[in-house]
Amino acid sequence: MTSILEEAQKIVTGDRRNDYGDAYENMLHIAEMVTAYLKHKLKPGVSISPSDIAKFNILQKLSRSVTADKRDNRVDTAGYAYVWDYCAEREFKSSPIDMEQIVKLLAEEGLWDRVKAELKNAIEKEAVCGNH
Repeated sequence: MTSILEEAQKIVTGDRRNDYGDAYENMLHIAEMVTAYLKHKLKPGVSISPSDIAKFNILQKLSRSVTADKRDNRVDTAGYAYVWDYCAEREFKSSPIDMEQIVKLLAEEGLWDRVKAELKNAIEKEAVCGNH
């Protein structure tokens, strides 16, 4: 018998891809529709991502397994985990790094001064060692 992971990967990269196209693009279309539908409930500038949709689908499968613990739900959960990872990788590669936001978050957590000190030490160490 094929493992649920092997079966899920075969479905996601085979039949489903042939039927519905690229998983990321499919999740992106759903995310855009859900964002539009929930616009009145979301904070301004907030949108649902493709990886959020994959996570919602996992939640749906987990909910179904409470009343009917079928192998199909486990295969689909594994498939959506595969899609979640695929979407997260695409989102990470396509999102620019916002240094101002990173600095703001570090400052809010009280870590910015520590990061600055570590960077200063690293630069000084590099200069002393002659690598700069």
